[in-house]
Amino acid sequence: MTEDRELLTKANRVWRTIYAIKSVELGFAPASLIKYKESKGYNYNSGNYDYEDKMYLIGSELPSNLSVFAIAKDYNLRQQIQIPAVGRNNPLSLRDILQGNEVESALAGSGYYYGRRDQNAVLITKSTYEYPQEWINGECEDINFVLKKWDQNRITRDILSPIRENLIPVARQMGLWD
Repeated sequence: MTEDRELLTKANRVWRTIYAIKSVELGFAPASLIKYKESKGYNYNSGNYDYEDKMYLIGSELPSNLSVFAIAKDYNLRQQIQIPAVGRNNPLSLRDILQGNEVESALAGSGYYYGRRDQNAVLITKSTYEYPQEWINGECEDINFVLKKWDQNRITRDILSPIRENLIPVARQMGLWD
């Protein structure tokens, strides 16, 4: 269990580091300015949805629950990350911004999603925000819960295998895993 705890703690730190890097790169870090295609609803005359471009400044709230369990095979562990946008009534879904490999897609959380395939958000002004080390290295209560409540087979199948198959190769490519 000590080795599993060390792997999960390191993986969670790397996961949050990837989130920080991707958020600046793709425009969902605090202080990013994005252009977002906002749905105006279905147009019965044209038979299509109408969209309007809106500009949003991304707010400063960080996802406190973000953990490596987003890539777990157990969908109950995955999170729905919301991106605060100044001037918008509802937060943006990370699903509308992320498009890429399994690790990036897992950041968007679980659940069914019937969104458009085209790009919803375009980065206008890149953020210079630096994520605090306290957040990147923060404790993950999920790790303690899983190690206490789950048996070794379930931990290996649902969490450790996806980390080894999906996260570690990407982290190595990014120079975040030795």
